[in-house]
Amino acid sequence: MRFLPQTSGSVIETPAVYQAEDLPISEKSPTQPANDVAALNRLTWKCDLHVIPPLFVLFLLAFLDRTNIGNAKIQGLETTLSMEGQDYNIALFTFFIPYILLEVPSNIIIKKLAPSTWLSLIMVLWG
Repeated sequence: MRFLPQTSGSVIETPAVYQAEDLPISEKSPTQPANDVAALNRLTWKCDLHVIPPLFVLFLLAFLDRTNIGNAKIQGLETTLSMEGQDYNIALFTFFIPYILLEVPSNIIIKKLAPSTWLSLIMVLWG
């Protein structure tokens, strides 16, 4: 801290301004190494090879699961279950109620727990 005198005789403390040369070596920020573009591309490719295939399989299964109810309707779901009028639409709507109500709390919980823990827990609970 530097002390600057005022005209009335009191002293005001002001923070000192230091140059990088004035700081000890341990307090200087390390210089950023040059980016190795080839290493970054290899790392990105490696991450892509480990992440993209499982995500593809999950999205494919989710798509198949969403289309199953439509395929079941084509194959005679309504006649087998004696559905009339709006029964099929009501059955579809009941799938969306828990999704709508539980999506936001699930996202809040996933911030508190590790995603692997939360996903494993809901897989076990809803089997």
